Amino acid sequence: MEFHYQHALLPDDNKLLIDINEASVRLCGKLSRIDTNLLDVSDAGRKYFSDQVRNIRSTLRNFSYILSWSIAYSDVPYDEFVFIDHGAGVGILSLLAKELGLGTVIYNDLWAPYCKDAQIIAEAVEANRADHYVLGDIDELVDFLKTNSISCNALASYDVIEHIYMILKRFW
Repeated sequence: MEFHYQHALLPDDNKLLIDINEASVRLCGKLSRIDTNLLDVSDAGRKYFSDQVRNIRSTLRNFSYILSWSIAYSDVPYDEFVFIDHGAGVGILSLLAKELGLGTVIYNDLWAPYCKDAQIIAEAVEANRADHYVLGDIDELVDFLKTNSISCNALASYDVIEHIYMILKRFW
């Protein structure tokens, strides 16, 4: 199954695109085996996760696209790459990043139920969990990074446009 957009501008790195597609195929299989009704997650998390799994090809296509551009043109090896999934929801982009083999993945969301749900889902999927789960918005994320002396290679966000102004305000 192909998890890249057919008519979109993609990075020129064929190896990266193949690696992400293969990770997407593996994660798709893992996600498809989960019975969402058996997960001990919030009602909102169950609905969000169910919607993403019901449309798994579209979900993974979106996240593959985001991940490919996040990593493209970096000379940092996968196992040393630090990736932040900001506004991560139930954590599927984080799971894809770990499935790809990124060294450090930081899940970040400001809603406590999603943060808890993402960890439960990662365990149920039997995928590699994110390395860190940071609850809070950009200020809490920056504090976490400073406290732990972590520098990130990429920060990606999907469906959280309402947070972008806060990031820009913080850094400019």
